[in-house]
Amino acid sequence: MFRLAGYTMRPDYPKARPDSTIPLAGLAAPVTVEVSDAGVARIVAASDLDAMFATGYLQARDRMAQLDLFRHLARGELAGLVGLVPFGQKTSLDVDKLNRFLGFVDDAKLLYAAASTAERLALDAFVAGINAWLGEGLLPLEHRLLGVKQITAWRAEDSLAIYRMLMFGLSGNHDREIRRLLMACEAGIEAALRIWPPAIDFGVFTLPSDVVGDERHPLLPAVVPEIREWLPALCPTEVPSQHRPQISAVDATVAPVVRLAESLWTVHQGWSASNQWVIAGSLTTSGKPILGNDPHLPHLNPPIVWGVEQQTPDYRVAGFTLPGLHRVVFGFNDKVAWGATTNHMDRQDLVVHIESDGGYLLDGVVQAFATRTEIFAIKGQDPLTVTARYTRDGLVLNDVDANLGPRLPLTSLRLPGVGAAGDIDAARDMTYARTATELAQALQGMDSGCTNWIFADVDGNFGYESPCRLPIRRMHSGAFPVAGWTGAYDWHGMVPKSELPRAFNPKRGWLATANSDNIPLDRYATTHNSDAPAPWRFLRIAESIAAATSEGGRIDPAFSAALQLDVYDMGWGRLREDLDLWLCDADLADPFARDAARQLCAWDG
Repeated sequence: MFRLAGYTMRPDYPKARPDSTIPLAGLAAPVTVEVSDAGVARIVAASDLDAMFATGYLQARDRMAQLDLFRHLARGELAGLVGLVPFGQKTSLDVDKLNRFLGFVDDAKLLYAAASTAERLALDAFVAGINAWLGEGLLPLEHRLLGVKQITAWRAEDSLAIYRMLMFGLSGNHDREIRRLLMACEAGIEAALRIWPPAIDFGVFTLPSDVVGDERHPLLPAVVPEIREWLPALCPTEVPSQHRPQISAVDATVAPVVRLAESLWTVHQGWSASNQWVIAGSLTTSGKPILGNDPHLPHLNPPIVWGVEQQTPDYRVAGFTLPGLHRVVFGFNDKVAWGATTNHMDRQDLVVHIESDGGYLLDGVVQAFATRTEIFAIKGQDPLTVTARYTRDGLVLNDVDANLGPRLPLTSLRLPGVGAAGDIDAARDMTYARTATELAQALQGMDSGCTNWIFADVDGNFGYESPCRLPIRRMHSGAFPVAGWTGAYDWHGMVPKSELPRAFNPKRGWLATANSDNIPLDRYATTHNSDAPAPWRFLRIAESIAAATSEGGRIDPAFSAALQLDVYDMGWGRLREDLDLWLCDADLADPFARDAARQLCAWDG
């Protein structure tokens, strides 16, 4: 409280002072920085390495508390910083165990090792810039309130571990599989599938029909026969009433830390409310494409994105990046613009196992668990030693979540890994791309960055790519856990990226995505999307473009800006018809229900 009061009376946060000079030993040549009224830095440097160094220094100056919090989260060290506190439906210790044993740091080392020499040097320069800021010794207020005396030096693996953690939240449906599995254990498989049907087909797809093609395949089953037969016997029969470690009562001194953990939970779980569009020059007033990208990232303070413009003799790029990353993620250079949204590509599977003789069964033979032991620091408590088991499919989730573990049968999480680990160089190539074709080629290096990417260039070309490591499933859809006591449900490699959805200058003159299904569910012999949201936002974008271009109309940037601020829910009209039938005219006895119905039925969507 005294620290906060002192800071309120005499704040010492870093400020950008006009016409000031900061001597930094890590720069090879002077760098000019201009900061806009919105707080976005424009960096002009003589080389890429100097631009990256300045980017690291400025990002740390603006966001060091955020960087360090995300680093603790990705490394599985959050409880050591904030203590044992609630974290969504888990605790800070639960999420530490999950992230540590999933191995985001191990993945980060693979990403770094696979990068080109030039891009490793660029990331190293960015890291050196962060550490140059740390060397000035000014602790963020958040760290002082947490009682932190010194922030550990930044490492390249910290940046890449954060990247892997964020991509984990975007890259699959394991959390939905868990919820379906819990419902099936409580109420039975058929009831779970009625409550939450897998693979809902809304009949609307974001990519044009001439791009998707006519190829069709039978839909794979969600629930495999072995699970239907054996799951009732494998589900826990007695579940303790309390699973969580004991957490102290949340009083006024702890509440801010709990709110902090809650905001980080939003980040850790990923996000899916985003949309984007690109419109051909044939439909615009300028004759050039217009691209809009509205990522809808979690509302945090400070924001989860950090704006920057980087200029060297070889490139000029502007846009937004994420905490700990040195290249622009959403943005544009002199020739090309690009953006990204969540695509719900299913790259995760839960696997249920049968325990036997201290191991697990596979095709009638007992397999030994692999194990890993880690020590977890907990602020205010003694360290905790935890050992987690691994099957050949991945981490056993029962061992890392004190609340969830006792409620599940023995379940492991299957993930695709880092692949060729070309993501860092892909981001570099995007920065240097001069045409839409080069941008599309750069995206092919993405293995973890599994999203919808749209792009356009000054020559009028535009397109869509969805580069991912999509597993090939031959006997199940991926929407429900499979049986691990048989090898019948193994993955069979990855779908070649050249065969994944893509579009280039489609005939209709525009592209848009909004987290809904990009292609029909039966487009591939393996599952592409899983549990994608309803297509209402995409339909709103499509309707708006059609209205603006009817009778020869043309679109300008103001249209795109207005569309980003548009909040009408296209699905409301359909739901409203149902409400009229059973709610809006109903004679409700309860005053609260009556008032709630009145407000809902009066809503304009």
